[in-house]
Amino acid sequence: MKLVDDVGTDTQDGYGAFTVSNNGTLVFAPEPRRGDRTLAWVDRSGVETPSALPPRAFEHLRLSPDGTRVAFAISDGDRQDI
Repeated sequence: MKLVDDVGTDTQDGYGAFTVSNNGTLVFAPEPRRGDRTLAWVDRSGVETPSALPPRAFEHLRLSPDGTRVAFAISDGDRQDI
């Protein structure tokens, strides 16, 4: 029987982000809404510069060694594109 929707899981090992107390209280962290992610450059002083890209399911970001470019995957259902 399903109790709640969108319980977070660890993508590496599949463990759920929940626990149950001795009195039966269920506590969980919701699954992040990946399609609503936006990208921004943030400098060392904390100033954000938003990207021109629309919100998408950005994942696995990697910064280039010189710090001028970023590579990422965009998830779309069971597909990921770089």
